[in-house]
Amino acid sequence: MKNRVFIAIFIFFLSFNVYACRCIEPSHSKAFELSDIVVIGEALEISPLTGNKGSIAIIKVNKTWKKKIKSKIGILSITNCSFTMDKGKHYVLFLRNEEYGLYSTGRCSGNKLVSNSKKLLKWLDTKKSYAIDNKLE
Repeated sequence: MKNRVFIAIFIFFLSFNVYACRCIEPSHSKAFELSDIVVIGEALEISPLTGNKGSIAIIKVNKTWKKKIKSKIGILSITNCSFTMDKGKHYVLFLRNEEYGLYSTGRCSGNKLVSNSKKLLKWLDTKKSYAIDNKLE
């Protein structure tokens, strides 16, 4: 009887379309290469999207690589591979350009908390950084 219940439960869960986010953490150089811009920034506001499919975050940019950007930017992180941020924490973020002046990122992009990024920050220090453009705010 226990086996039949277990099998029934197992088949029940197999009937759902569940897509887990799986990725291999990219190397620093690969994450840098695949991004349009890299920033260090503080999460000022986080707004969850409907259906727990991600969030939109407002980030105060402290440092940037690859190009100049304004001091506050919007970041979209959607799908089951969304990158979760906490308000008030500082992150190294690998971003892609999106429409309407937004950027996007995901769990598999190489993002890290600044407090866990000693090697990454040392590596980024070998790259050209840009001043924050406060005029673009």
